[in-house]
Amino acid sequence: SHGAIIHLVHTEEHLAEMKAVMPLATYMVVPLPPYIIHEVTPFEERPVVSVYMPTLRRDFFRFETILQAASHFPEVRFEFYYYYDKFEGGDIPIENTVNCFFVSARDEDGMKEQVRRSRAFIRIPEHDGLSVQALEFATAGRSIIYNKHLPFVDEVKNDSPNMVEELCSHIKTALTREEPMYEMAAHYRKEYGHEMYLARIGNAVDLLQSIKQEGQTVAG
Repeated sequence: SHGAIIHLVHTEEHLAEMKAVMPLATYMVVPLPPYIIHEVTPFEERPVVSVYMPTLRRDFFRFETILQAASHFPEVRFEFYYYYDKFEGGDIPIENTVNCFFVSARDEDGMKEQVRRSRAFIRIPEHDGLSVQALEFATAGRSIIYNKHLPFVDEVKNDSPNMVEELCSHIKTALTREEPMYEMAAHYRKEYGHEMYLARIGNAVDLLQSIKQEGQTVAG
């Protein structure tokens, strides 16, 4: 007899994509939790916006679009980071900008510092799951500028006729916030924290066992 299988997916979008390929399979949505549940700390005086930007496929992450938007906020420091890019000698200014920098890879302590110093986080790739990085910044009550429809998120539409203008509007909104978004932080700590993740995994195990029992009943 065949064993029971449940396919775990991270988002409703992934669920729809998988169902289109395997419509008869059994699925459960189990988002990955943030690696770090960050403290909610007051904002620093100089605004910093963090941008997740891998070395490869920067066009996929809309690098130029974000640079264009950043040019409208010369008083704001935009820091482009990626977990695996480690380099010596400090931050690297991005060519033809006055306020944009590549920053070296962040370990756990470095990531805590990155989140603490930031007012907002930007991630607008052409296609995405549910970003663990976005969840991390959300647990600290930082503004999330993201092309996902999620609670408290400043959503950028993928089909926006003027994405730079929309991005600028959301950055401006983020900068007007004088303190962290405490309600958002509480929501993401509860809904995506490690306890909730373990509970969802437990639900998946329960469902798997019930499917096995039904199969044994039918077979019997």
